[in-house]
Amino acid sequence: MFFSNVLVQSLLLSGAGYFAWANPITRENGGQVGTPIGHNVNASEFPGTVPEAEIKVAINNAVVKPAAPSLTSDETEALRLHNAARAGKGLPPLVWDAKLAASASAWAQSLKNSNSFEHSSAVSRPNQGENLAWNSSPSTPINNPLTLGTQQWLSEAKYYSGQTMPGANFANYGHYTQIMWKTTTSVGIASANNGKGAYWTVARYSPPGNTVGQKPY
Repeated sequence: MFFSNVLVQSLLLSGAGYFAWANPITRENGGQVGTPIGHNVNASEFPGTVPEAEIKVAINNAVVKPAAPSLTSDETEALRLHNAARAGKGLPPLVWDAKLAASASAWAQSLKNSNSFEHSSAVSRPNQGENLAWNSSPSTPINNPLTLGTQQWLSEAKYYSGQTMPGANFANYGHYTQIMWKTTTSVGIASANNGKGAYWTVARYSPPGNTVGQKPY
């Protein structure tokens, strides 16, 4: 997709750490036995076109609020966006968890090193949900990949209309519902880049959301 002179390609994946089912329905979440919810990892999973204005904000702008001393500006803004969306539904804010961020960073580095785009196994991330985003902009650096990924995940709100998990169009809103899951309390996000304009962004959530038979709020 071309946005002015910036080529931005995007992929998204959402996966819960586990489901509260003896025989769970799953998507790319570690090979649990069940009926798969399909994702096409060979094409963009971000529904529709990302508006040019959103891309410019994510790539060129820094932060809306000053960063906390322990967080980078990108981490601060990604967390702010998560909690602003949750506040809009009367949900408590998420807290930043350094261990989740370290876990997310390790998987982002693994994806970068293998040049792949897939969820980690559920066994490797017990009690953690996972959102993934892949973005590439060869000509213009992506200065805020965590903010960009969060904006993309939250933009799925328009596709969610109160369905019980997993609805027929789960792939269109699964990232959003994980962010908004009522019992999730903490988050950590990290990214890795290959030096050629591609960024793998991983968010880890605890406790995980998108539990079969439930709603996020």
